[in-house]
Amino acid sequence: MADHRVPPIVASGEPTSALSPAYANANFPLDPDGRTYHVHTKAGQIAPRVVTVGDMLRARTLATHLDGPPAFEHTSKRGFHAITGTFRGVPVSIVAIGMGIGNMDMFVREVRATTSGPLRIVRFGSCGAVGQGHCGQIAVAAHGAVMLTRHYDAFLPAATRTSPDPSASTPASASASTPASASVSTAHVVTDKADAAATTAGSRVLCGGRYHVSQVCPADGPLSDHLAAHLAAHLGGAQHVICGLNATADTFYASQGRADPHFDDGNASLIAELRALEPAIETLEMENFMLFHLAACSAAADPASQIRAAACAMIFADRVNNAFIESAQVAILEKVGGLAVLEALCLHD
Repeated sequence: MADHRVPPIVASGEPTSALSPAYANANFPLDPDGRTYHVHTKAGQIAPRVVTVGDMLRARTLATHLDGPPAFEHTSKRGFHAITGTFRGVPVSIVAIGMGIGNMDMFVREVRATTSGPLRIVRFGSCGAVGQGHCGQIAVAAHGAVMLTRHYDAFLPAATRTSPDPSASTPASASASTPASASVSTAHVVTDKADAAATTAGSRVLCGGRYHVSQVCPADGPLSDHLAAHLAAHLGGAQHVICGLNATADTFYASQGRADPHFDDGNASLIAELRALEPAIETLEMENFMLFHLAACSAAADPASQIRAAACAMIFADRVNNAFIESAQVAILEKVGGLAVLEALCLHD
């Protein structure tokens, strides 16, 4: 039988001072008690199985499925909300992290730093459907995720989009007396918006070079299968669950193809081009790729303490038919889907 033991959970109720404590180590800041800078937890406060969600209210909804009151609950000044308890006797943490790949990066790295041994993380979020899915289904990123990013250089004025010319060098004797214009003349000026992207070999670009799509980063297969099975069982059948490839966008608006007349985003054909490039893509959201990417990097650095990661998301937005989910349905999906996620994470070795 698997050993689910973790170090004793530190009790909640620790005071949060208005003044920040002294931190050591600029490379990876820790306070004098060993708490991390953003999540603000230390060893013994996060279990080796973690569900991560976007908002605090969803975290508290999932916490109603725990065996009893949480052994630990804390909100950091940065807005990360952690709850730790047990689910059917298995230690588990639920952590709300907000939105985006930056927050996912801080969460995964700081939780990894304060836990030991293998770590399992499942994201239970929300997403938009761009394929066969519709509002009210839950999508499992069983095929992994790609990273969809805005190519920022493509939006700069042509005169400022420069790259150094490796054949040119500035002699040490060229001092401050050298006109600024002289240094500019040694650079190659990108004259077309697509040129910026085309200079990167093997790029997978959309919308004339304005957006870039990475290669696929896989999710954990068995954990994804458990997610799909438990979700189908609790939601009333496999028709309520869709499995496929996910695209993680670096923004909510432009990189997900949303039209905004106030900005030049050049993204009118983004979703169509994305689906043409990767027909298996079913969903757009903002976190999964970073979770899968860091899990892969963790395994490469320390196979004995690898992170196994999977993700599912409630479909809130139907981008194909321009529909949005009803609030009452969200509450049901969070409660029922959250139970399925906890079972998939905690009831399998």
